[in-house]
Amino acid sequence: MTSPSPSPQTPSPKRLRGLTRGRLVALLAAVVVCCGIPIAAGKGFLDSNRATAEIVKCDVAGPVARVTFTITNGGLLSGTFDVKVRVHDGNGASIGETTERVPNLHAGATHTRDTAVRYRQGANAKGCDVEIE
Repeated sequence: MTSPSPSPQTPSPKRLRGLTRGRLVALLAAVVVCCGIPIAAGKGFLDSNRATAEIVKCDVAGPVARVTFTITNGGLLSGTFDVKVRVHDGNGASIGETTERVPNLHAGATHTRDTAVRYRQGANAKGCDVEIE
């Protein structure tokens, strides 16, 4: 009588602390989805779009515009903000700009600042706008 030939053995999956490679990958993917997305979203919530700025006064009568603007920190943390103040012509094209730094603006606080913006000589200035960089 002949004995049956041994069947080829399938190698068992390698294990790391009792987890197969497939289960380990699935576990890591779940951790990234579970924890990575809320962390990224939370950082975005704290960092982006947390401040607003608006023009209070824009006097363009002369070669230098006198501009007053306010900035409000609507975020949860204090921060330093760079505010670009721009003078534009009747078509909306920029004819002069400056950047003002507002340091250590506390959460919920509003700050008002005056600045001067020199614009291109001979240009017909029509207005001002602000943008947080």
